[in-house]
Amino acid sequence: MISANPVIFIGSALFAFMTVMISCLLPARLAGKVSPIEALRYTDVDSGIRRKDKKSEKGASLTGMAWSNLWRNRKRTILVILSLTLGLVLMSFFYAKNVSFDMEKYLLELAAADYQIDDATNERVGGYDPNSRTISDGLIRDISALEGLKGTGRLYSREVSMPLSVQACENYQVFYTEEELENYASFDPTFPKWKENFDHVMNGGEAIHTVYGADGMILEAAAGKDYILAGEYDAERFAGGDYVLAIGPSLEAPEEVLPTYSVGEKIQIENREFTVMAVLNPLQPMVEGSHPIFEVPLVMPAKVFTELWPGSNLRKFYFDVDDGNMENAAELLQAYQQTESADMNIVSRKTMEEQYEAETRSKAVMGYSVSIVIALVGILNYINSMVTAIISRKKEFAMIQSVGMTKRQLRRMLAFEGLYYVVLTLLIAYILSTVTVGVLVRALVAGGYATFRFTLMPLVGCTPVLILLAFVIPYICFRKLEKQSVVERLRTAE
Repeated sequence: MISANPVIFIGSALFAFMTVMISCLLPARLAGKVSPIEALRYTDVDSGIRRKDKKSEKGASLTGMAWSNLWRNRKRTILVILSLTLGLVLMSFFYAKNVSFDMEKYLLELAAADYQIDDATNERVGGYDPNSRTISDGLIRDISALEGLKGTGRLYSREVSMPLSVQACENYQVFYTEEELENYASFDPTFPKWKENFDHVMNGGEAIHTVYGADGMILEAAAGKDYILAGEYDAERFAGGDYVLAIGPSLEAPEEVLPTYSVGEKIQIENREFTVMAVLNPLQPMVEGSHPIFEVPLVMPAKVFTELWPGSNLRKFYFDVDDGNMENAAELLQAYQQTESADMNIVSRKTMEEQYEAETRSKAVMGYSVSIVIALVGILNYINSMVTAIISRKKEFAMIQSVGMTKRQLRRMLAFEGLYYVVLTLLIAYILSTVTVGVLVRALVAGGYATFRFTLMPLVGCTPVLILLAFVIPYICFRKLEKQSVVERLRTAE
């Protein structure tokens, strides 16, 4: 919501005014205690630091003088370096954290294809109806005729009631310890019914097996290496029709024992024997929908599924199209939904991506804004320090020019001072940013929807800007200073 209420702007202005006034009170009070004569004698040196006489056999050098001048006011120098470093490190942190987000991982949990269409009964409270014909053969033909079609995937589903094997029952009993059951009961309101069915199956009763028939992109996504909890998936052997994939619970790390069939077990489905090839972590675009409270999910090739249950109707259909034909695909699905099946659910990968970006844009903007503001504060501190140091040393510059230092040498010395600021800042910033990104960001993005990417791109981008400022600011300040002659500056400073 956007509001133009004047109270907001008046309040912001008053807040800014009060902040500036309060921040000026202490400096103004300190400045008021200094007499004009004392102010003219200001040399920009920490009063608490003892001066040391320096001896050199090689004579004075511009780089050595610049380095010494840098530490005449140690507190200010350290403050400037730290403020600049903080902004650079924060920018590196936020940037690395944002670029490590893996949109593909995020979208795979929600949509395995550019478009996913679900049967109207997929989310029905009473359960999915395999006899529903929401996804008609005509719709599939129209989708197959789309220009730019890159891939498709089919998903069938049927519930089969049969007893669990002895090994599978043991797996369930080992996995669901008393502690695990208590944890399950703490967050799932359907637990009492689930526990009733669980006990029934463990005592020899039949369990409902949700058998999926899958092919194409949905099968490839569900059996991806990141989703295999046990066993190995071989696409060629699986397509032969003698294997099934068991779906276990959603786990961050594989367990030794999973509550489903073990890899290598034999299962009889509709008088046909199958071997369990692997156990999968559930992929939401496949398993999302209405299901029995207690079920044992299995996956077989779609071709085998239609052989066992001829005339089966699709539960879900997935397809990818190129970017240039996205709009045509959307219009086709919307027209079908409006005329043939208003209850058909359509999931668009592009829409979900746009929604996520819209929801997270404010967080990204906030993070970058904070780091940029802090970096700007550091840059302003740096500019202020350089300007103050140059102005307060007018008499000093006039004196060393009077004994032979040229304008060119003085400009180079000031440039070295600015460069030392930048080099120290960048050195510390690169070290801290490397540690922050390599350790902290890596730990924060571990797991979930992220793929860690080490990058110091903001720091690399700011490096030439800071180096440029190191030369430009002293040059501008000295240009204004040299408008007065050496004699005039000596007289003014007396």
